[in-house]
Amino acid sequence: MCRLGYAIAFTKNFDAMREFYEDQVGLRIRRRDGQWVEFETGGATLALHSSPDERKQGLVLRFTAANLDEHRGALESRGVRMEAEFRLPNGRGADVWDPERNLISFIEARQPAAEGNGPALERAILNVRDFGRTVSFYRSALGLRVIMEDTHWIEFDTGGTRLAVHHRPADEDHPRHAEQPIALVFGTDDLTEWCEAMRGRGMHFMTAPVMEEFGVYAEAADPDGRIVVFREPPPPASLEEELAEAYEDDGAPRRVGMRKPVKKGSATVSMMALKPAYKIKAEKPARRRPSGTTQSVASVRGEGPEHARLRPKKTADEKKAKVKPAIGRAKKEQIRTSANHKTGLARASKGRPVKRASANSGRRKGGTARRGGGR
Repeated sequence: MCRLGYAIAFTKNFDAMREFYEDQVGLRIRRRDGQWVEFETGGATLALHSSPDERKQGLVLRFTAANLDEHRGALESRGVRMEAEFRLPNGRGADVWDPERNLISFIEARQPAAEGNGPALERAILNVRDFGRTVSFYRSALGLRVIMEDTHWIEFDTGGTRLAVHHRPADEDHPRHAEQPIALVFGTDDLTEWCEAMRGRGMHFMTAPVMEEFGVYAEAADPDGRIVVFREPPPPASLEEELAEAYEDDGAPRRVGMRKPVKKGSATVSMMALKPAYKIKAEKPARRRPSGTTQSVASVRGEGPEHARLRPKKTADEKKAKVKPAIGRAKKEQIRTSANHKTGLARASKGRPVKRASANSGRRKGGTARRGGGR
């Protein structure tokens, strides 16, 4: 794991910066060597370095590496280019530029620096424009482990002082420290008492202590114009507050409107009924059938190739000639045949000799009577 060992401010106002952190903030000096000074801070060490060159001023985050050569090889294999190696009194190091043009250093120290007992330097915040690209750089390229992630905020595990990447807001409703590329956050358990002590030593705050979701914080500007944050973490949530928090799935309604059943005999859905889970019917034991007959095969639609069935629904030979039963046509043909048969019988009965003789006899009798009557 890469540990954030130093937060170094390269400044041309070296004496004013030293007085600001020593006399007004109240940090004790751990080591001083000419134009270099280190303060007693918990987590990463806050250091000042005199730099009259305007191009080499600003905050530099310095990480520790167990083996600089191995770390260089790992970074170059991920496409990260490291600058030329430089020498330090306590070891050697090399620089890397992140996507937001922030200078990041890696050092291989002969003796690791011990953490101080002063106020904790709890976070170093990178306020970036390209949030996704910067997060990908620190997570994938540098290999830092994510310990907290939100929509516009992500924190990496870098030892006692966490590295946070924050999407720089475009509106005006945000803290002042979010406007600058890097902001340092000091933590305390009693911000009110610490602010009163700093005011007594001549500190002028830009903002009075403000209560937010992430705690109470106050902001002050150092001689370089860089905003420093002093924060008190929020108290732990009470049981009532935890119970009052919304559930994760409150946005998804668990009830549906009443509607008519699609099929006859199906139940109507009520507004007050929760969405039930699907019930899987128990499979019936397969019955043995004679060979050559059609048999249904259990298969789920969409599991086969190109979203087809995994197996055919029937095991019979599909190429075998199929004969459709002529039930309706047979009945019609039977009725038609019976009708034709009756019609034929009726026509044949009219042509029989007995009936013709009887019919002629009737006609003759009728004719004689009519003639007799005429007389």
